[in-house]
Amino acid sequence: MVLLHKSIGLFKRFSTSSASDWKTQLTLFRSATEISSILLQRRNWDTHLRYVKSKLPKATLTPPLFLHILRETRNSPKTALEFFDWAKTHLRFEPDLKSHCRVIEVAAEAGLLERAEALLRPLVETNSVAILVGSMQRWFEGEEGSLSISLSLAIECYSLKGSYQNGLEVFSSMRRLRLSPSVNAYNSLLDSLVKEKRFRAALCLYNAMIRNGVVSDGFNDDLVAQVLCEHGKHKSVVKLMETGVESCKIYTNLVECYSRNGEFDEVFSVIREMDDKNLELSFSSYGCVLDDVCRLGDAELIDKVLVLMKDDSIVNDQIIERLCDMGKTFASEMLFHRACDAGTVRDQTYGCVLKALSRNGRTKEAVDVYRLICRRGVSLLDESCYNEFANALCIDHDDSEEEHELLVDVIKRGFVPCTQKLSEVLAAMCRKRKWNQAEKLLDSVMEMEVYFDSFSCGLLMERYCRTGKLEKAMELHEKIKKMKGSLDVNAYNAVLDRLMTRQRTMVEEAVGVFEYMKEMNAMNSKSFTIMIHGLCRVKEMKKAMRYHDEMLKLGLKPDLASYKRLILGFK
Repeated sequence: MVLLHKSIGLFKRFSTSSASDWKTQLTLFRSATEISSILLQRRNWDTHLRYVKSKLPKATLTPPLFLHILRETRNSPKTALEFFDWAKTHLRFEPDLKSHCRVIEVAAEAGLLERAEALLRPLVETNSVAILVGSMQRWFEGEEGSLSISLSLAIECYSLKGSYQNGLEVFSSMRRLRLSPSVNAYNSLLDSLVKEKRFRAALCLYNAMIRNGVVSDGFNDDLVAQVLCEHGKHKSVVKLMETGVESCKIYTNLVECYSRNGEFDEVFSVIREMDDKNLELSFSSYGCVLDDVCRLGDAELIDKVLVLMKDDSIVNDQIIERLCDMGKTFASEMLFHRACDAGTVRDQTYGCVLKALSRNGRTKEAVDVYRLICRRGVSLLDESCYNEFANALCIDHDDSEEEHELLVDVIKRGFVPCTQKLSEVLAAMCRKRKWNQAEKLLDSVMEMEVYFDSFSCGLLMERYCRTGKLEKAMELHEKIKKMKGSLDVNAYNAVLDRLMTRQRTMVEEAVGVFEYMKEMNAMNSKSFTIMIHGLCRVKEMKKAMRYHDEMLKLGLKPDLASYKRLILGFK
């Protein structure tokens, strides 16, 4: 009798419908028990299970039945995991989140970490961290060890795919649950943070490792040294090295750390120590040191570094270009000017230096190089150098006439900055009432069929209308129309008002502008009001009435008082 009650309790859990017949549930329970017995007692269990398959509804294994089988076979984890795979193929088994979690737990308990990670990976891709951690915490049945292992594997999965934020979220959840991540999880997350240059977060993670008494396995020593050096903690790196931890990468990080801090005596001391141990400093690290001493402007130190990094197999141009690619503009600029004085610079190097200075915000120095290029008639095949220079001029643009002329000159040569930066310069000129400069800039760009944004052009259009320069306004409109651009509706209304109410001889031009406004869907109630008033004044009543009807059809009827004044024009 007791066994019967227990069986009925299990049947209810397996039921897919509350109205299912208890005999069907009994059959399912017996089938699950039979499958478990076959799995545990037969080596070639897959052959025997084919006979049980017909006893399942639609030959399909449901998650509740699978969980019962898993509970019976979890002491034989390899068999349980093999059945999990077999059931998906042969029994149309579609595991839910709970089934996945239980299988991962079985794999983790058995120390089958690669298998557990493979099972975990699809859950990481399809579920949020909160759901993943919550599900594991809720449905894991064994000891906390398997949960800790599985969450550590989740951290590794997130770290490998570059989702360090999710990795940190899992790490925080483990701390709340008072679980400690594995050394591999720490290493993976630390590596991901360093790759993304999240050094502050990496330092906090390293401190957590120390607090939790995690013993380093040697794989993260280089990462730890890099994190400490990025925060200027060279004394901690020296202490780490005193414990016997040494590598070329650690020495490299230490050299760069000392160099950033301006401690060049220590830099040369570490380099000598590396020489004694037959360790070679990379060109990249020498470049960092050279850039720092060039920024300092110490000629003696510069020559000392150059002696250390001298390599007769590399020509001077290649060194300059490599430093430019690294963003070491102080070093590349110094070598560039030395090479210029010696007359040994090839044209390509001029472009590399111009681009590097422009990208790194050293516009003043980039201007000097640009003028040198123009003066010497240097031909650059890489046009992106000029485009980067033009962008830099826009970013650091001031009100000087000289810099404005320089920007216009670059544009007229065919090298145009990006539209956003150029529009910001034009808008700034308009706000500061530098109208002549703004017009020159606009003319230089419009000739090349490059379009500013509607706000910038609108400011100039309104200016033309206020000052009566209607020819200029119409010229700007035609250029915008040619490029299928559009203006702000207020700017267009200013043009219509000037053409219709103050220049009655330009009605046709106003109609042309208004038709284009309609095409671009850049009109409002005021636009129609201006046109109807103007057409009524010049007795173009049919056109006025047509626009009136369009206005009502589009739902752009003005307020009652304005509308009454408008229809008076038809009398």
